[in-house]
Amino acid sequence: MDVEQLEKRLEFWKRGLLVAIGASVTLLATTLAESSRHVSFSFSDAFWGWYLVWMVIWLAVAPPGFYLLMSRRWRKVSLSSRLNPAFGYLGCAWLVLLSAGIRGFSSSDPTCNSLIVITAFILGGTYWYLRKKKDKPEEIFP
Repeated sequence: MDVEQLEKRLEFWKRGLLVAIGASVTLLATTLAESSRHVSFSFSDAFWGWYLVWMVIWLAVAPPGFYLLMSRRWRKVSLSSRLNPAFGYLGCAWLVLLSAGIRGFSSSDPTCNSLIVITAFILGGTYWYLRKKKDKPEEIFP
């Protein structure tokens, strides 16, 4: 595919990002609403319910973020135009991870809490680094 076709496809991914944001925020909101009812972490009674929805949403939002950032096909498009949609998807994946952390693990579990916080710092730091990194300009006169 040439760059023009990829830029048209990028618009499709941007519209898909709106759906991903809606699903992630909705999952987080329902998790926060249910967090007042102390729900324990057990796959036996709720696996086909909330956890299945969580896994489907996570698998729908995490891979597109990595795909837009790292695939060879998308590297033809400038980083500045694909950075925000890619990190939008990765941010949605983090919200879904946060939902699982709120619902599934107690607040006294340092492993889950530190995983969520470390992931947030890694995601934010990588976004900041890539924002500051300039695309290599093409040489006008080779």
